[in-house]
Amino acid sequence: MSLLEYEQLITNKNGIPEILYEFRPAKCDGDGLSLYHSVLRGFDSKDIINVEDLRRNVTRCILVSKLVNFDYYFTEENYKNFIELCNKMKNDSMFGGHMVFMGLTVMYPNYLFFVIVKSKCENGNVSIDVLNYTKNIASYKKCIYILYDGIIGHYSHLNLYNKTRREEEEKHHFKHDNEMMQGLLVEFIR
Repeated sequence: MSLLEYEQLITNKNGIPEILYEFRPAKCDGDGLSLYHSVLRGFDSKDIINVEDLRRNVTRCILVSKLVNFDYYFTEENYKNFIELCNKMKNDSMFGGHMVFMGLTVMYPNYLFFVIVKSKCENGNVSIDVLNYTKNIASYKKCIYILYDGIIGHYSHLNLYNKTRREEEEKHHFKHDNEMMQGLLVEFIR
């Protein structure tokens, strides 16, 4: 961590270190499209499109790519009917978050989608997993931080919040392995 990054993270107030930044989940619309709303909040302005168009484009990308083994779906009991399968594809209800993020990495190779997944285990404990989705980990330009609350089935974009200025800030230059961002993520997860 560079001295400048450290100074941005910590300030001394009466001799006590204080963290200036924190991650906060943004409120995202539901309608089963919270994943797409969350992704759009992190996009650069040149990439922003209508949420329905993004959903359709990602679905189309998944269907024409080699990402889906359709034989698997045809062997599943719930998808024996070809019409039902086509309708599920059209409505995007058959593709879970993993498949959508895989499609997004094909369509938007300059982004890394950093997803924190919160879920409940069979024993009742809460589990946290961190997933990275990108076409090339060495060449992405911007990292988009997203929280998935698997307990309620909802995605939220994570904003970097400046507690001193009391406002959200957008930081393009941080990489997923930046020590400052890792520290903030650990604090957020706690």
